[in-house]
Amino acid sequence: MPYAPVYQKYLELSTLVHDKKDFYLLTADEKYLLRSLNHYWVGDKKVTVLTALNETNHMSHNRVFRNLKKLREKGFLSLEVSKTDNRIKYILPTKLTLNYFNEHGKILTKFCSELLKEIQH
Repeated sequence: MPYAPVYQKYLELSTLVHDKKDFYLLTADEKYLLRSLNHYWVGDKKVTVLTALNETNHMSHNRVFRNLKKLREKGFLSLEVSKTDNRIKYILPTKLTLNYFNEHGKILTKFCSELLKEIQH
């Protein structure tokens, strides 16, 4: 089975998510940062700003901080101050962010389903 058409189909379906209102506004850095943060959110773990700064290897701290700020302005993130230490701020997903990842999950499910049908024929 040639894999290039499979990948092309995935890209076409993935583009459907990025073309939706609100989602197309995200830069590549912002998408990368959201994906990095989602790793924590899916595991029901809280992620701090400091953790985000330290765990994004290909971006400088200033760049990460700037993108966190942009994502907050665009409505994709909110911050929660720790109840025990005012210096600690947790990064939380908003409904818009959850919708963004849910849309990607739907696309991936559709992709897998269509791929399975093609393999079975």
